[in-house]
Amino acid sequence: MLPVEVATKDIAAIYVRFAQLIDDHHWTKRARDIRQEIRDNRFLDEYLTDEHSIVLALSECTELSRRYGQLPHSATLNKDLYPALALAAQLSSVVDGAPTNRRGPLIGRIQGAMRNSDHMRGLRLELQAATHFVKAGHKVSWPDVETGQGGADLVLPDFGPLGLQIECKAISADKGRKVHRREALTFNHLLSVELNNCLRTLNTGLVAVLTVPDRLPSAYKDRKELAVRVKQQILAGVSRDFPDGAQIRIDDFDIRQLRRDERDRPAVGRDDVDRLTSTKNRDALLKGNSVGAVLFVVQSARDDSVVPSIFSTLRQASASQCDPSIPTLFVVGLDGVTSDELNEIAEHDSINAAPPTALRRGLSDFLNSTNRGHVIGVSFLGRSGLVPSEGHVTVGSGRVYHFPKTDSRLWHESHAGLFGS
Repeated sequence: MLPVEVATKDIAAIYVRFAQLIDDHHWTKRARDIRQEIRDNRFLDEYLTDEHSIVLALSECTELSRRYGQLPHSATLNKDLYPALALAAQLSSVVDGAPTNRRGPLIGRIQGAMRNSDHMRGLRLELQAATHFVKAGHKVSWPDVETGQGGADLVLPDFGPLGLQIECKAISADKGRKVHRREALTFNHLLSVELNNCLRTLNTGLVAVLTVPDRLPSAYKDRKELAVRVKQQILAGVSRDFPDGAQIRIDDFDIRQLRRDERDRPAVGRDDVDRLTSTKNRDALLKGNSVGAVLFVVQSARDDSVVPSIFSTLRQASASQCDPSIPTLFVVGLDGVTSDELNEIAEHDSINAAPPTALRRGLSDFLNSTNRGHVIGVSFLGRSGLVPSEGHVTVGSGRVYHFPKTDSRLWHESHAGLFGS
């Protein structure tokens, strides 16, 4: 049975067992590489720390264990380590419960997830979905783990007269975006280096918005050359269309509109960036002095296709990974959407007079297709987190935006209330 609770007194043993099964080399080496990347480019710190939080937490456990001979009591009270240790407990249980001839491939998948954040996202989403249904009293099996024959990610054989298969799709924050976050942060670092020592005499506020025809150049030398061109236009203070199709827009703004940090330097929040640059949710670079600053963002001339990309993924999975004779639930983890943001989307869609969100429209098209009569619902999950509960208990919590398809040919009354009322 998949464990859904972990006691702090068992944490040290959980870590030891997981390290024996998987070999701590697979996360300690990756963690060293991540820390080196951060040293080389401080702009990547927050992004890489979040993207590889499990690896970094396990690496911290390894360092503490080697220093003290075992995980010290203080580590068992460090809630930053809980997601990784809960994952370790569940994965160890799945490995121990797998047929002997299937343990090797499963361990290989876990080791691979330590190197690939997309694979880790998928693994965590499967366990999140499994945890929900185990807590609801259902038996959950992994077809690939048990037989190696593929198919849906999870099967609940006791759910309704035909069982229920669950296909999990973890969607990264970069899905469908033309300029990925890492690419933008890397370019911002290049531009920041170019601008060092160039803005000491700046006494006004400048907004610089770079629009590339499609995506940022892939070659380092081309990105470096583009950063130099952007710097030249910032210093000149004028907009320009480049021969390769890129455009740089330069505007003035009143630096007094910005708040100041503890060192009396200009600082911006998300709303400030969106308002001043006339862009939406872009990573920004702010450089300047006490009287002048440059606020820079990069975007693509082509629209992002986040929602279409999500449903393209679901259509492919529905056609190739699911048994059409078994009721199917899609569980979609939206890594770039917080639980509160997902709740706002659901609240907007609940207002009759409001136009449906792009998510709602895409879902209607997906569910209404005659090729997906076996799909009984789609559930979207925002990013979950830990919240305190009664006593000394900490629980994982998140929100689900669930769309049942009650007219599915395989719909059964047991499918109502999969995630509450």
